[in-house]
Amino acid sequence: MKFDTIIIGGGLAGLVAGICLSKHGQRCVIISSGQSALHFSSGSLDLLNVLPDGTEVAHPLKAIGQLQEQAPAHPYVKMGMEVFSRLTGEAERFFEEVGIHMSGSALKNHYRVTPMGTLKPAWLTLKDHPDCDAADRLPWKKIAIFNVLGFLDFYTQFIADEFRKMGTESRIHSFNFPALEYLRKNPTEMRSVNIARMFEKQENLDELATLLKREAGEVEAIVLPAVFGLNQDTALDYLQKRVGKEICLLPTLPPSVPGIRTQQQLRKCFQQAGGVYMLGDTVLQNRKGIGLAGSFLIITERFLLSESISSWLVAVISVRD
Repeated sequence: MKFDTIIIGGGLAGLVAGICLSKHGQRCVIISSGQSALHFSSGSLDLLNVLPDGTEVAHPLKAIGQLQEQAPAHPYVKMGMEVFSRLTGEAERFFEEVGIHMSGSALKNHYRVTPMGTLKPAWLTLKDHPDCDAADRLPWKKIAIFNVLGFLDFYTQFIADEFRKMGTESRIHSFNFPALEYLRKNPTEMRSVNIARMFEKQENLDELATLLKREAGEVEAIVLPAVFGLNQDTALDYLQKRVGKEICLLPTLPPSVPGIRTQQQLRKCFQQAGGVYMLGDTVLQNRKGIGLAGSFLIITERFLLSESISSWLVAVISVRD
C-alpha cells in the first residue's frame, strides 16, 4: 500500500490531522496500537488555563502577550497571535462539523466539573457535561445525584461535599434494576463502558427514565455519571424529555465513555473521508537510508524514530510498499 501520509497514533491529534489531510486529497493511514488519551478524557479540552507564573487565565487570546513575556519559546507565542486566533476558531468549527458538540470559546475560559466535583477552567466542554462562568458556584441550588448501585468509579459523596461548599445542596440516590444484576455478579464488569452498553437498549433507558421521574423530587437538575451514549449522544436528550428536568453528566474515572464516543466519531469521519485506520498495529522502527519521496510521517504518540530523535515530532520520510 502507498500513502501520502502515515500517522502514528490514533488519538485526538492523529485523528484530527488525518481528517483534515484526507479532506485535502491526501491518502492517509493511521496506525493505532489501541487505547489513546481520549479513553481517559474528562469531556473537556484545555487551551491556556494558567501562565507559567501561576496566574490563572480567563481570556486565552488576550493572554498571549503575557505568555510571550514569560515563555517566549512557547509554541503559541511562536505561531503568533493571528495564527493562534485563527486556528482556535478553526478547531471550534471543526468539532461542530464532525458532529462533536461542545460549548466554549477561546475568547473566554469557562469552568468544568471534575470527577471529584471541583471546578477547573477549560476551553471546550461536551454539551452534555455541565459548565459555568463562575469559579466558586454552580448554576443550581438543589440537585439530585444518581448512581448505579455498586459502581465505584463515581464518587457521589465527594461530589456532594464539593457542591455544598459552593452553595448547592445534593440528594444522593442509588438505583438498581434487573439488567444491572448480570454486571454485578462480577465486580470487574461494573465499569463505565459495560454499563453504557447496557443502556444502549431502549427498555433499560425507559426504566431509568421512569425511576428518575419518580425519585428525583423537587430539584432543579439531575446529575448522572457519564455512562450513556457509547455509540450515539441522543440518550441524554431522551431522558430529559421523559423526566422533564435538566439532566447533566459528570465524568467518571477511566475508561471514559464520552472520550470513547469522541474517538469513534472522529474515526468514522476519517474513514468516510477515505482514510485507512489500522487498529492494533504497532510501529517498531523506521528504516534508515531511504530517499525522500515527498511523503510525511506524523507522530502523535511516543515512538523512538532514531537514536537522536524521539517523541512528539513531524518528520519527512518516503513511504513505499
